[in-house]
Amino acid sequence: MCMICDGYSIDDVHGVIESTIATYGWHVQGVVPGEDEDRSSFAYTIGLAESFGLPELVITGIDWEVGAAILNEVAHQMTDGDELAIVAATLGLRHGVVHQRYIDEGDWFGGWQNYYETTPAQGTFVQVFAPPQAYCPCHRHVAPDLTVGAGAPAGNRAARRRARRRGPRR
Repeated sequence: MCMICDGYSIDDVHGVIESTIATYGWHVQGVVPGEDEDRSSFAYTIGLAESFGLPELVITGIDWEVGAAILNEVAHQMTDGDELAIVAATLGLRHGVVHQRYIDEGDWFGGWQNYYETTPAQGTFVQVFAPPQAYCPCHRHVAPDLTVGAGAPAGNRAARRRARRRGPRR
């Protein structure tokens, strides 16, 4: 899944992203967290803003390949001229602008940040929520909501890992 973990250089990864964007107009980056991470798979786009002036998309709480298929469908319809609200309603999806906290946190959109060598601006990413039927009954309400800032985990990924390793404070 991770090209870097599979021995590719960052230039190789950027080459794949660049080639995909040149061919399709965007790239979907899938993320599968490590065993020690407290989050589920997710996927997001790279290139929709650059190629079409559209928001980048992210989907959480679902297998990244399923999420990628949903994002690709939404992106195809948007690049064909349909507004996100209409596409989402047609596909039975909810959506909302990602809260700045998750952008500033720095560990949700690392591939985008590495590729463009900058931090996304507020409003760059919109979260698309998978329809309830995409989840098993016990996981229908566990997708991280990146549109809400209050109650979000504090600190970046490294800080959260350190806190978990230390265990509860006494």
